Formats: sequence, structure tokens, C-alpha cells
Amino acid sequence: MPKRYTETLKWSDPWFRSLSPDAKLLWFWMVDNCDQAGIIDPDFALCEFQTGIKRAFEKLQELGDRIARIENGKLIIVKFIDFQQGRLSRDCKAHNPVFQSLEKNGMLDENGEIKGYPKGIDRVSIGYPYPT
Repeated sequence: MPKRYTETLKWSDPWFRSLSPDAKLLWFWMVDNCDQAGIIDPDFALCEFQTGIKRAFEKLQELGDRIARIENGKLIIVKFIDFQQGRLSRDCKAHNPVFQSLEKNGMLDENGEIKGYPKGIDRVSIGYPYPT
């Protein structure tokens, strides 16, 4: 069972405070269900079943630039790796699953470095093609 660090000061963060209760719960669900690199192919039907959130997909908009869509259509929690792992190193065996996920999901460039995240119109929006 993966374990995750949590930011105890999130309750004072203006971004987090501005979220609706459903968006806060969606955030926690995504953090708990993403892989070691913060990548998730969200199953919104499962999310709604497990959390009781109605129309969970619509709550993504509230998460703003903390979530990005990657080329394969999955979502990534943008600051996840920095917060959970710190600086990644290929010499650290604990980081191997992160690099494997990044490679599998097309997030590494030809030099094996992490690509940048999508910007602007490529960010998650309500028009993203997930069932509602």
C-alpha cells in the first residue's frame, strides 16, 4: 500500500480554502489514487461511488493549474513529484517507479529528462472529454 506525505498547512493555503468541499474531497481522492509520479487516469464513476461526490468531473475545473492533461489523455498532479520525492535521481532505487511511470506515459524527452507540463488551453477544462 503506497504511503503519501501530506501538507499539514494546506488548511491555511488560500488556494485550498477557496475550494468547495467536493473539490477538496476530489483532490484527496486524486492524490490517494494516482501513481508514484502523480499520474492518474481517473475513473469518475468510481470516484463518485467512493466519495459521494455528484458529477465529480465538473469539480476538476476548481483544481485549476494544480492538474494538467498529458499527451496520452491522463491527468497529472503538477507538483506531486516535487512534494513526494524531491529531486529525482536515477541512482535512487526508490525513484525507479517514478521514472517508469513517466516513461510509460510519455513524460520523458529523448534525453530521459522530464518534459514540461502543458500550458494554457491544454490544461484541464470542463470541455475535457470525460463522461459526466
